[in-house]
Amino acid sequence: MTRVSHFHSIDRVAELIGENVELLEEISITLDDADGMVTIWTDNNESITAFSDDGIDVLKELIADIRTWDGGIKQYLLDCKPVRKSRTTSKLRS
Repeated sequence: MTRVSHFHSIDRVAELIGENVELLEEISITLDDADGMVTIWTDNNESITAFSDDGIDVLKELIADIRTWDGGIKQYLLDCKPVRKSRTTSKLRS
């Protein structure tokens, strides 16, 4: 198994794949390190979500899949009852 040597911050991933950062935050709640996602804690006790290259691929595939579901992204967010759904759903495209 190849070791991962670098990660991309969630802000950078949003820019790379042309998605909303808030959407990625909501969807990443369902992912873990096996999906190529890690949480990095800073000195200020804040966290940064980051993705490996494989994690970016997992995220893109998951978003593409969700968009094929009835109701798309907005329905996914409502069904999953994410923490920040009201702020996120108003900014999304289906």
